[in-house]
Amino acid sequence: MPAACACRWKPTRASTQPRTSIDSPARLLAFLRAALQADTLRPVPTLYDEELSHWVGVVNDTAHPVPDTTLVALVREACRLHASGEALRMQNERLDYVTFDAQVDAAARRLVQAGVQPRDIVAVALPRSPRMVMSLHAIQRAGAAYLPLDIEQPAARIQRILAAARPAPWW
Repeated sequence: MPAACACRWKPTRASTQPRTSIDSPARLLAFLRAALQADTLRPVPTLYDEELSHWVGVVNDTAHPVPDTTLVALVREACRLHASGEALRMQNERLDYVTFDAQVDAAARRLVQAGVQPRDIVAVALPRSPRMVMSLHAIQRAGAAYLPLDIEQPAARIQRILAAARPAPWW
């Protein structure tokens, strides 16, 4: 039997608008009833049909022309076009595009020599730093995907992520 819970509802200007309120008591109650009866929250609706149409069809309508290329090619082109410009600035370290490009290329070559192959998943557990940014770009240039790991997370969580993603054991 589910434990009892109590809720306090404070009306807002938005909650007085019919069928668009995200904080009306009736809507909250309907959500809670459905959520408590479901095995998971996946089938529990959180939006009315009109709201779903608005968010999916209007807010998320981001259609626009994009070049038929890759992120790696776009970054390479940016490095070529802005060679002397500042590519990266972080923690008192600054790199121009030429240096950034050369270091990323060298790291990508080392990854391939170490056995990283296209479509591999490479786990990355580095603190935010210029080295981390360049590592992510190098992994992409090697044709692999990166799996960022937050080193502040508990070890058990990181192990679950690694077990699910199964990154390439290329070391």
